[in-house]
Amino acid sequence: GLSQKGLSAALGRPSPWKQTAAEAIGVLASFDGIGGFRRALELLGIMPGAFYASEIDRAATRCVSAAYPQVEHLGDVCGITTVTWQSMTSKHPRVRLWFVPAGFPCQDLSSLNKVARAGLGGSRSPLDLEVMKIMREGKAHCAGFAEVLLLGENVASADAAELAIVTHDFGVRAI
Repeated sequence: GLSQKGLSAALGRPSPWKQTAAEAIGVLASFDGIGGFRRALELLGIMPGAFYASEIDRAATRCVSAAYPQVEHLGDVCGITTVTWQSMTSKHPRVRLWFVPAGFPCQDLSSLNKVARAGLGGSRSPLDLEVMKIMREGKAHCAGFAEVLLLGENVASADAAELAIVTHDFGVRAI
């Protein structure tokens, strides 16, 4: 079960304890939506030293800004480059571990989308390749001073063959 602190956090009541500032942790949340990863860290009592979000939905970014004014918004994931990594790491030189949570759009992959399910050939699915570009550029830039880790997620109802392709591209084992 949850501890009293965990229960309070899960219920959305103010935390009775102070968050631990984790200057050595940075986050580049691609496809950030309404800030689910930031909320998860909050529930765990972790406040990263840097938090950047990439999201194009204006309502979602307003939601995140209202809840977490310290989040820096980068806009479209396709605009994240080595220059972005240079800027983030120069602003936050103490960060030694960058998490990149990425849940690229699932509409083309979901079995619930029976009418327009296009799989990896769909218009939104190639955004998984942007995640790979972000990871390559981040790892290349941060080599020697910080680690860059991918935390990928997507819909469980994707076609098994397509899931295998994405898993291979991400260099992880699906769980």
